[in-house]
Amino acid sequence: MDISAFILDAVRDRPIQGSQLAQLIRAQYPDWSAEVCGARNLRDYVERLVDGAGVVGRSGMDVVYGITSPGGASTDSMPAETPATEVNLWRIWVSPNSPYALSIDKASGVVSQVNRSAAATQEGALRLEPAPFKIHEAVARDFAARIHDERDISLPSTGGPDGWWFDWQKALKGLGLDASWHEHRSSSLETALETALAELGLSDEAKEMAFARIVEDRSIRRRSAASHASERTGSRTDLEAIALAAIPKMSSSDLRELKIPLGIVLDVLAQHADQ
Repeated sequence: MDISAFILDAVRDRPIQGSQLAQLIRAQYPDWSAEVCGARNLRDYVERLVDGAGVVGRSGMDVVYGITSPGGASTDSMPAETPATEVNLWRIWVSPNSPYALSIDKASGVVSQVNRSAAATQEGALRLEPAPFKIHEAVARDFAARIHDERDISLPSTGGPDGWWFDWQKALKGLGLDASWHEHRSSSLETALETALAELGLSDEAKEMAFARIVEDRSIRRRSAASHASERTGSRTDLEAIALAAIPKMSSSDLRELKIPLGIVLDVLAQHADQ
């Protein structure tokens, strides 16, 4: 049973709080994380990638998950298409289990999401399915071959049982290769996207427009990470300003009690000695 099926089965009989669902997942799949699957968190994963389940309420500060469509599988009540501004198009492209596909207007290259269960896309549009498992496996094999040639390191085998992906991620993190892998994976999936768009028979202008729009969403997490880094920097600046403003108001005894790491004290003394 894969993660999506496990989650759907967990909420099928009755609604369940997010904290409880997270505990069930950790017990069954200790190495799994939503981030590995391209989601921001468990809620993002459930709402985008678990067809038939979603947030149905709240319990205090916690969300409650439950069945959001009849039978936990039907999507007939959902609109066939959703404006692209409400979804992350890149995540749809890189998620083989996504319940969505991409609909691309043949004339303009405008991209929107469409339910995979929908029989057809709108008139004048072409449908692009998410990158299949075989592409992800090929990308992993290519990376493994490159790492073996460059560093003589053998990575776990790819493909086969459903759990191979988690063993793969765990090995990469243990070897400090996760950053290199993510860059390789993103670049390779971009190339695969270009090929897939070309095979649809779009005009050059529509193809370029669609490619740019889908790849644009790839950088959302990077922009978010940069924003958090900026916030941390700002917090440090605020703390330094507070410390500098407080020191003149402190007595000599207060200053003697000020806790400063010994290494910093030695560095400052050495710096003064050199002047």
